[in-house]
Amino acid sequence: MRQRITNPKIAHIEEPILKGIAQKTYRYVHPDVATAFAIMAAGCAFASYISTKSNPAFFLLASVFVGVHYVMDGIDGKIAKLRGMDTPGTSNYRPYGWHIDKAADFISAMFFIAGFFWAVTGNMTFTGTLTGLFVIGYIQLMTYSSKSQKDLVMGGTESRLGLIALNVIAYVACTVF
Repeated sequence: MRQRITNPKIAHIEEPILKGIAQKTYRYVHPDVATAFAIMAAGCAFASYISTKSNPAFFLLASVFVGVHYVMDGIDGKIAKLRGMDTPGTSNYRPYGWHIDKAADFISAMFFIAGFFWAVTGNMTFTGTLTGLFVIGYIQLMTYSSKSQKDLVMGGTESRLGLIALNVIAYVACTVF
């Protein structure tokens, strides 16, 4: 069993909300569908970032997609748990669910990082370098996590809230200055 190591500062607020959404949807939404919607939301955020040169309001649309990603990513594991998919010995058990979630998190983070830095810099070298550094760090983190059986979480909630704040700042900067 993996030990989850995380310390989100707003967990006491977000957990009841996400659990409530998962409890209302787990009979109708498969966790892989929630994960797919999370990836699609990240892809839509990326497309929004690419479109910010034509209209800065796309920064705000990207924020909406970051929010959709947050909810979908937050409920996929809870849905799996409610369906018994994370419990060894049950008929629904899927030992690979954690790997699917981590791959989806990686893809989504790449969309967010590459899209945001492309939108604010327009520089492919800078964007590629930062995205490459993220890939290297993520691979090292996942290697450690797999070897130690610890699920390290890097403040996903805080980073998404930070990204939404940066989107609003970028929008204001583009429209005011």
